[in-house]
Amino acid sequence: MNLIDRFRTLRFKLTLMYVIVFGVVQTALSLVLDIGRVQQLRSNLDTLMFERAQAIVERIAGDPYRRHIAENEQAIKDVLNEFTSPGVFVQLRLKNADARLIRSDNLGLLKLPSAQAPSDRTDVSGAEFVTLTGDFPTQLLDTVDAEIRLMTIDVDLADVAPFQLQIARSMAPLNAMIGDFRRMIFLFLIVSLAAAATASWMLARHSFAPIGEIAREATRITARRLDLRLEVPRSGDEIAEKGGMVNEMLERLERSFKSQDRLLGDVSHELKTPIAVLRSEAQRLQRKQPNLADYAEFTHSVRQEMARMNDVVDSFLALSREEAKLATTEMDAVYLPEIVLDAVRHCQEVARSRGIRLVPMLPETDGDDELFVQGDPNLVRIMIENLIRNAKKYSPKGSRVEIEVSSSNQLAVVEVRDEGPGIPEDQLDKVFERAYRVARTERTAKGIGLGLAIAQSIAHIHAGRITAENREGAGSIFRIELPLAGGEAEDASTHERD
Repeated sequence: MNLIDRFRTLRFKLTLMYVIVFGVVQTALSLVLDIGRVQQLRSNLDTLMFERAQAIVERIAGDPYRRHIAENEQAIKDVLNEFTSPGVFVQLRLKNADARLIRSDNLGLLKLPSAQAPSDRTDVSGAEFVTLTGDFPTQLLDTVDAEIRLMTIDVDLADVAPFQLQIARSMAPLNAMIGDFRRMIFLFLIVSLAAAATASWMLARHSFAPIGEIAREATRITARRLDLRLEVPRSGDEIAEKGGMVNEMLERLERSFKSQDRLLGDVSHELKTPIAVLRSEAQRLQRKQPNLADYAEFTHSVRQEMARMNDVVDSFLALSREEAKLATTEMDAVYLPEIVLDAVRHCQEVARSRGIRLVPMLPETDGDDELFVQGDPNLVRIMIENLIRNAKKYSPKGSRVEIEVSSSNQLAVVEVRDEGPGIPEDQLDKVFERAYRVARTERTAKGIGLGLAIAQSIAHIHAGRITAENREGAGSIFRIELPLAGGEAEDASTHERD
């Protein structure tokens, strides 16, 4: 995988998203920390300047000799010089007629401005603070782009001439501290982003490793190797859950493919029989001089075998449609007794020709609200007809087939009971398999063994089922159970065949 392909991976996108979100949060926190730290440092600087001003005032007010400021200028200057240091300047301005200035020696001939810009902070004591930039700080500090913090306070004490005290302090040390702090924050931000990117990349790599393994294993699964399964991690997370679902899907596909293969084999076998019969009849005609009776017999045989092949094809197509679950089928409220009577009418003529009596057993009250099911009426009729045809196929002449409709436990129940030989107990569960036929009489009944499979498939589409059991004495019972309309059974659209 080249570099560009790596940028397109979900792992890279998740890592990038995490780093961006983490970076935004970290940047916001850094800005908050920076603003708070800068305000704290500037507040500390203002506090130090104010405490220095208080100390100067106390020195002047505490000495009776220095109280006479105008007459003792040198003594006042000595006090001011005591409170200066590199980058710290002090100036005192008398509030008299001549507004005499007394400056610390490090000011030289410069004087602190009295006309200040609007102060950015005023202390409760009346001290005003402002940050100055431009020509004066540059000239005072002899540094380009210099800044000074200027504090101005008016002092009016008893027995002391009123004056204005100003202290200027270079902002260079403070700005250096702020710069160091910001560089530290920036370095921390870079390191934390790098750590977050590395951690998220490793986490994504570890999390997606099972998906990569599943993808590699999935390439080995083909239509010929549906027996293979994915190695699902035992982590219990979403990946393990989805891997298990894929394995379940593969198992259903394997069953479906095997069932289709088996059905194709059975259908092929069923088609071979009529073809072999027709070939044999044609060869027999070739070996002798046929007469009209022979041609008539051959024509009758052709019609029979062609009808058999047609039944095989129709049954195969019907079963395929049912197993596709007929996505376009509309489900309506169906009154089950009417469907049963319709199915009986369709099968009555053939049953009568074989001497078998069909006996519908319906509820006494017509329009019983408890016997409506949600489904497709044509499919429900086909399901019931298949059970009736199966019953009459194995019923002896002169017997009866009962079709009873009832309800129980939110289920509509249709029982088809015959008087045939019954079903071996070990084969009761197999009668609904495709192309499975049970020899229940001395002769094998004609058919291709798809009727019950189609019926069961239709029942599953309608969220129901069909069961088989033997009657006491003789015969068998096929029971259809379908959820009543408005019942609590699951919707047919979400029901899966077992």
